Amino acid sequence: MRSSILVFIVSLGLLVSACGSSSDKTPTATTAAATSPTAVATAVESTATSPPAGSPSTTAPSATSVATTPASTATPESAAEPTKVTLALGFVANVQFAPFYVALDRGYYADAGFDVTVQQGPNPDLLAQLGAGSIDFAVTSGDSLVPARAAGIPVRYVMAQFQKYPVGATAIAGKGAPLVKPEDLKGRRVGVSQLNGSTYFGLLALLQAGGLTLDDIQLVTIGFAELEALTQDRIDVAMTYLVNEPVQAREMGYTMEELAVSDFVNMVSTGLVTSDAMIEQHPDVVQRFVEATLKGLKDSLDNPDAAFEASMKRMPEITGDTVRIQRAVLEQAQKWQQPPAGHPLGWTDPEAWKNTQDLLVSVGIVKTPVDLDSLYTNAFVEQAAR
Repeated sequence: MRSSILVFIVSLGLLVSACGSSSDKTPTATTAAATSPTAVATAVESTATSPPAGSPSTTAPSATSVATTPASTATPESAAEPTKVTLALGFVANVQFAPFYVALDRGYYADAGFDVTVQQGPNPDLLAQLGAGSIDFAVTSGDSLVPARAAGIPVRYVMAQFQKYPVGATAIAGKGAPLVKPEDLKGRRVGVSQLNGSTYFGLLALLQAGGLTLDDIQLVTIGFAELEALTQDRIDVAMTYLVNEPVQAREMGYTMEELAVSDFVNMVSTGLVTSDAMIEQHPDVVQRFVEATLKGLKDSLDNPDAAFEASMKRMPEITGDTVRIQRAVLEQAQKWQQPPAGHPLGWTDPEAWKNTQDLLVSVGIVKTPVDLDSLYTNAFVEQAAR
């Protein structure tokens, strides 16, 4: 079972940034997808016949040390020549990124006049590079963007992929007291991958919701091995992405209990991000890119078969039972991506941004709050819905 779990964790790490990026360090990008620390070489996919050489840095330079040469001029030379842009997903290929794959495969980016180079693989300085202009668009989560913005990195969220924060606590049913409310964490051994990032922030949110502090639990750092730690009885509860590990565990025959952070306080998860400079200097490029991405998101939600096929094309290493589990992960992830009532697909909730920043300030991750309006805009999504 140990080897099976390892295979699942490496191959199925989600979100999200993702849902969050390969690293949960802040202020770097964290997608909701991040569940594996394994270093993976960055893969580059391009709609061009000859993609540009190079890949994003896997070191972590400061925002001021990142090269400021833009990834593209973001302006086509003529109507017949597409706009070259770079999209950095911040993690290895997986089903979380299905909307982007669908947009690529169905020609939505090409139809909108883009030649897209996709950078896939861990990039611990994703947001700094985005803010400096060496990347045009990226995928990350709100709990990464807020600290980045507070650190002076000029990036902004322009489209939500996940509507609910997909992090929570999970436990194997029948082992100890039932896990039904945040107060049930008291006195238990709670595992987190590291003392940072979405799963750690999610734990802090649950503790606050239950009137608890870290002193009320036994905090255990377990790395990216949540299922192993649970099944080997090293912890009672794991903080993880509910679109991933609990799904895997059920497919392996376990009955799982879950406590979702979003049932108590919703925070901002994975979405599309760009730089202030891109928004200010090329709003037409942002609008077209958002609209093409929204088409991919809508199609992936409307047609999970197509979304899964587009994902599997980029994941040839996935075989056997892991294919079935990947499909289950995709279906679970899509439940957290459904459009919000009364708002267009891709809309991001201002209250969730306030909740995210309030939590990060309360635990000292962010020292000085930033203007909430500087973190996100719904203008492009709302324009696309007209």
